[in-house]
Amino acid sequence: MKKQNWMIALALLGGGVVYLWQSPISMSALVKGLGLPQDKLAALSSAGVSASAASTAASSLSQSAMLQASPFAKNKSIDLSSDELKTDPHLNTALMTPDKEVIGPEEAARRKKMEALGYMVPADYLTKDLQSLKKMAKAGDAYAMVHLGEKYYFELNKNPENPDYDPQTDYANQAKSTFKDALVAGNIRSAAIISELYLQENNLVDAYAWYLISDRLGDSISADWFRSTKVYTEASEQLKQAAKAKLPVLIAELDSRSKAANRTPIFKS
Repeated sequence: MKKQNWMIALALLGGGVVYLWQSPISMSALVKGLGLPQDKLAALSSAGVSASAASTAASSLSQSAMLQASPFAKNKSIDLSSDELKTDPHLNTALMTPDKEVIGPEEAARRKKMEALGYMVPADYLTKDLQSLKKMAKAGDAYAMVHLGEKYYFELNKNPENPDYDPQTDYANQAKSTFKDALVAGNIRSAAIISELYLQENNLVDAYAWYLISDRLGDSISADWFRSTKVYTEASEQLKQAAKAKLPVLIAELDSRSKAANRTPIFKS
């Protein structure tokens, strides 16, 4: 079963080259969704798979409002010996993808933007333990903050069997707070991650509000993804206005965090 999961992950890697889907959800969700060990996760990351592309594999963690966006959500399971694998051009190409990928200028520019926005967490961060990440985050490392937030939400949240679990910690809120710190430290993608976490929790007003933050900060990749969801396309005027009303409070909080960390505010006055 583990071997099959790893092969499915490889298939998704190839599909990610074609789709590189825009959901900002984390690599940790993929680990939890497929049961992949950290060394396999690092291998995926070093191969160039962003957290956003990998997230399509973790459909069990997504709300129904987001499932429509994933090209893999239609395949409830993949039988590697089935006729579907032989005939589906995306699945078949995934397993036959050459080692050296050739990309065009448009895709190269998009990947460069993803890197600038903080989508690509370096592979070595994905193998660090909780205490190491905390230490690095305290020193101001934005990538450490991102992966620490992922660990809080996807590995420790409601998981008392984890040896690092602390019953006194609200890991869902702690994760969002850590992503906010990562945002003011320069990881723009973190705003979209917060939006999607609220989306998973069915808190549509806050999800929409953080989408607006993400869009204002120039993360068009995540913003375009959010605009493809039913939450956006079917949003009532009341929901939109409630989300917009939250913006001044959210911006003030982020500015306050920036000042506390002695950083330049991410929103210009």
